[in-house]
Amino acid sequence: MSTGFCRSVLYVPADKPRAIEKARTLACDAIIIDLEDAVAPEAKVQARQNALRTIRDGGFGERQVILRVNALYSTWGRDDLVASAGLDVSAILIPKVSSVQMLHACRTALGSTPPL
Repeated sequence: MSTGFCRSVLYVPADKPRAIEKARTLACDAIIIDLEDAVAPEAKVQARQNALRTIRDGGFGERQVILRVNALYSTWGRDDLVASAGLDVSAILIPKVSSVQMLHACRTALGSTPPL
């Protein structure tokens, strides 16, 4: 996966497998697989499973793949982070981070130790 500047970024709802498949063919620099705002509450758990499978399957070429999880203190946020630990992605996009402590909690959920 490439790194650096992005001229075009495509958000794709994780509960829409056909949209993700189409995104693999589009000319964009990065694909954000979205578990948050683009997914209805009743579809979030299935969307997480789709996202994990999709990312592990690969096929995105040189595009950056970014996973946008739910906010840490939402019903799904911590499970999203724990499930995404170790994925081969360019980044994990964490919404609604409002403090350093919240960022440390996210890193802990991902299995990283915050710096002292």
